Formats: sequence, C-alpha cells, structure tokens
Amino acid sequence: MKSRQGSKTLVHDVTFSIKAGESLGLVGESGSGKSLTARAIMGLHPASAQLTGICQFRNKDISSMSSRELREYRTRGVAMIFQDPHAHINPVRKIGDFLTEALVSNLKMPKAEAVSRVSRTLEEVGLSDPHRRLNQYPHELSGGMLQRVMIAAALAADPAVLVADEPTTALDVTTQAEVMALLDKLRRERNMAMLFITHDLDLAAAVCDRTAVMYAGKIVEMQASDMLHWHPHHPYTAALAKSRPAIDARLARLLVIPGSPPSGGAATGGCPFAPRCAYATTLCQEQEPALRHLGGGLGACHHSERIESQLRVEGEGSVRV
Repeated sequence: MKSRQGSKTLVHDVTFSIKAGESLGLVGESGSGKSLTARAIMGLHPASAQLTGICQFRNKDISSMSSRELREYRTRGVAMIFQDPHAHINPVRKIGDFLTEALVSNLKMPKAEAVSRVSRTLEEVGLSDPHRRLNQYPHELSGGMLQRVMIAAALAADPAVLVADEPTTALDVTTQAEVMALLDKLRRERNMAMLFITHDLDLAAAVCDRTAVMYAGKIVEMQASDMLHWHPHHPYTAALAKSRPAIDARLARLLVIPGSPPSGGAATGGCPFAPRCAYATTLCQEQEPALRHLGGGLGACHHSERIESQLRVEGEGSVRV
C-alpha cells in the first residue's frame, strides 16, 4: 500500500484455501488486515494497493481475468456481505432495484426472471411478502431486515463462495443470532464455501470448521475451531481466548493483553507479537517466525512446542500475556 511516507506492507504471507461447503473463520483485532484480505479476494482493494501472490478461483488467478470475467466472478463466483448495510445500499433506490442490478447488468438476466429469483431468495432468508419488500426503500426496513436483504443480494446468483465481513456488527444480540443461524443453514444447504470475518472467537467456533487468527497483517495460527479454543499453538490466540467474558465463570476483572498492536505496515524485525508476549526471547525479537505445521494445525511461534503445555494448562484458568 502506497502512502505519503512510501510503500508499506499491510498484509503479507496470508495463505489459505476453502473447500466447497466449508467455513473458515478469520479472527483478529481491528487493523489486523482481515477486511483488506477480503477485499483483495474480491478484487476490491484500494487503487494504491500493490498486490503480489496468487488468488485462485477454480484454478484461475483473478488478476488474469478480463473485465467480463471479473464481473461474473463477483456475482456467481464469490459474493460479499459487508458490515453495514446502510453504507452499501443506495437509500434513494428501491430494494428491488438493488437486488436485481447485478443479475441484469452482470449476468444479462431478463428483468422478470431476476425479479422472480430475488423474490424466492428473500423468502429463503426469512423476509415475508417479498413483492412488497421489492417496492420498499431501505429506510422502511429495520437493521435486521436490511441485513437479510444484503444476504439475499449476495446469494441471488448462487455463488460458490460467500465472504461475510462482520455481517452482524450493527445488529442487536438476538438479531445477530438469527442472522448467523441463517448463514450457517444456507451455507450447508447450498454447499457454499464461506469466509467469515469476525472479532468473536466464540462466534467463529459456532459456525466455522476452521479458524485462522491474524495479527499485524499475518496469519499466526490456523486449526480446527474447537481445538483452537482449548489447545492454542500461539500465545496471542490463548490471550484472545481469555480476554473475552464468560457466562459460566466469575472473574474480578477481564484479562487484557498489555500494550497495543503495531500500526499498519510497521516493520518489527522479529515476531510482531514479541513486545506483548510473556514468552518472548531474544530470538523472537530478532527473527520473525514462519507459519509451520504444529499438531494438526499451523502456528507461527518459535517456542510453540515448549510453551504449548503451559498454554493448555493456563487455558483452564489464567493465561500469561
């Protein structure tokens, strides 16, 4: 990413794949690079960004796609649900226009067929009386209903991959649960691959087969979601797990991770988590650890084998951070 101070590497060494019907969670603090990764997958990265590496969909790199192929890729290939529906739905256009636009313009679908399809999709996402909804404006719908419209827009063309970028951020807790249950149900029924971006480890564990943890623009751990909670390979993952409130335990205060995450593009010369890690050594400060296979998952820590038992034991009570 170019800036006035020159080029900065904001996201690097991010490698993962998602199979049909599988759900991968992407978890991390704000600024860790989750949304930028999602936008790069969609080809919606900022104009100033310089991308290297390969993003393949069905064995084809999206950077080699023509404009026509890219439009179809963003409709039938990979669809995205954004955080705030109010920011991505034109307030002066009817819901029907928003839902049918991509089908008509990108896929050249007849208008009547497009209307019929989005009506069925609206019913599928739990909105009754779809013909009435198509003639309403965004301000006439509640936040939860508008988010369901966003989901319907993403699903209307039956995409192979769904990218959900914190789709429940602007919703109340009850509506969040309904929307997440809906996404998980539709993902299974349609055999879609899903990349689910969230701050919530518990939410990722509930709907994702695997979870990847990002820190400072890099994946530091990836493994099965249930194992990630109880047997983390990285101190940052363990600290995240213990810094969230639990309804089945009483604590005098929540544990916090000391310090602050590095600013975007800051070069550390070693492990980016080292200044906040109780297990850091000189090696951590001098050499950045590579992501490697560890006990059925992946981890980027020089001392994973040595501290894994401590993380497991402390995961039952307190975690050193």
